[in-house]
Amino acid sequence: MKKVFLLCILSIFAGIYSIQGQDLVPVVKKATFYDLSMPLRDMAPAEHNDAVKTWKDGVVENEFGFKEVVNFKANGTDPKTVQIINGGKGTSTPIIDFDGTDNILGYAPPDTDGDVGPNHYVQMVNCNLQVFDKSGNSVYGPVDNSTIWSGFNGSWTGTNDGDPVVLYDQVADRWFVSQFAVNTGDGSQWLLLAVSTTADPTR
Repeated sequence: MKKVFLLCILSIFAGIYSIQGQDLVPVVKKATFYDLSMPLRDMAPAEHNDAVKTWKDGVVENEFGFKEVVNFKANGTDPKTVQIINGGKGTSTPIIDFDGTDNILGYAPPDTDGDVGPNHYVQMVNCNLQVFDKSGNSVYGPVDNSTIWSGFNGSWTGTNDGDPVVLYDQVADRWFVSQFAVNTGDGSQWLLLAVSTTADPTR
């Protein structure tokens, strides 16, 4: 047991050393800008921006200056990630299902994300957002994700770069959504966050 513990300690220090070798230091910052907006349901949809997303054709540049290198075996598979055991064959029947929002801008992959709250289903498909009730009726949208951050002016203004996250926090009874902004005029990169004030995602 002591050998295993020692091996774990050595592994941790080796990991820390390798991270330090890349000069990766955690940085905690306060929000650069924050404010309380009007309810989403009262906001005019953001004007659709057809700006060319040049970064979508390649790699999104990051501030760390390194690229991950993955070495695959000759057969093209990574033994650490390939599933070799099948799960159970049975699945439960959905209580309800309905068509979500479309991939309006045609991105591939669509980066579809969504979550369910007490009375709503919120779905973001790369750069657009739609809110449904639990019967599948649209109660808001589809609109550009950037509608959420309308009125918060900065170098991200006019961007709608997608890769969203949608979460419902059942403890706080609030919705959380985010997307990034990398297609900015000054080359800055941002993570845009929004939290609802109630369990209603349109408020």
